[in-house]
Amino acid sequence: LIFLPGIPGSGARSAAAQFPALSADFTCYRCEIRDTSQDITSIADAIAGTIRQGLMDGAHSADGDCMPTLLMGESFGGVLTLAVAVRLQDAGRPCCGIVLVNPATSYLQSDASDLEPLINAVPDAVFPGLLRTYFLGTSLDSYQSQLLFQRVLQADAPDDRDFGALQPIANLLGFVAQTLSPELDGLGLTKSDLVFRLQWLRDGNIEVNDRLGSLLCPVLAVCGEADRLQPSKQEAERLERELSDCVSVVIRGGGHALLGDGRLSVADLLQHSPRFRSGILGKKPMDTIGDFRMPTPQAVAESQQSTKLFESAIAPVWLCTDATTGRLVK
Repeated sequence: LIFLPGIPGSGARSAAAQFPALSADFTCYRCEIRDTSQDITSIADAIAGTIRQGLMDGAHSADGDCMPTLLMGESFGGVLTLAVAVRLQDAGRPCCGIVLVNPATSYLQSDASDLEPLINAVPDAVFPGLLRTYFLGTSLDSYQSQLLFQRVLQADAPDDRDFGALQPIANLLGFVAQTLSPELDGLGLTKSDLVFRLQWLRDGNIEVNDRLGSLLCPVLAVCGEADRLQPSKQEAERLERELSDCVSVVIRGGGHALLGDGRLSVADLLQHSPRFRSGILGKKPMDTIGDFRMPTPQAVAESQQSTKLFESAIAPVWLCTDATTGRLVK
């Protein structure tokens, strides 16, 4: 399995959350994109070339044949995944399957694409904090936002810095960004880096959307219902229509950053998808008892919160008769 990250180019947090379970069926690799001087065509060519040549450790089976490759991409990584898959198929070395998580294949139809002209107008003093704050507001769902802003309230106040008239805004944005930086998975891009990488999205959207109908491998599209960064729910429906072999899963209440907080398991989705389990995993049949995994503490807390009103409405109330007054009391 090869994981291709979102626009920051790291994906370390998402991979760390998903790889332990996925490693039961796959040798897992994470592609990190640091060079911002290459266009998306060059990057996709390089990744596809590496896969074709089998240069990764463990990419060959015992008899020397190339092992099947599952590509997995998150956000921009979904666009890059499709670009790589097209190249592999054209070269006669198709991947065995694709997992797309909130793929940015709808970027040209999203509100985020309309913000590009404003980037250069943002003062350098506030750009890093403003970028992180924007992605916090659009990438996290309500559950994630509650958890993270509790951390902000518990953190120490920011130090004063000399930004002139912009000092209060710069301090606030910098404070939020620094406090929540572990959750932002390497989103420390400069203004020029961001402008260049948004061009990746534009070029990638034009390339892959023209080739969707030609892809033959099975695709699992995982999209958050409450994604505020892009219209992921509608994009899942479109991908099901345009790809020849695609199943979409819409995560109720999920935002754009689906992979990093432990509530979603891609390994479980693959195990419960007959198309992937029989054609790609194939190591063992599904065991409803042995394959059970305990839910995470976050998932338990969220479930309890969602049923609290229902429980209060139907929970039994115990009454007894007061021996002195004869009245019913709780």
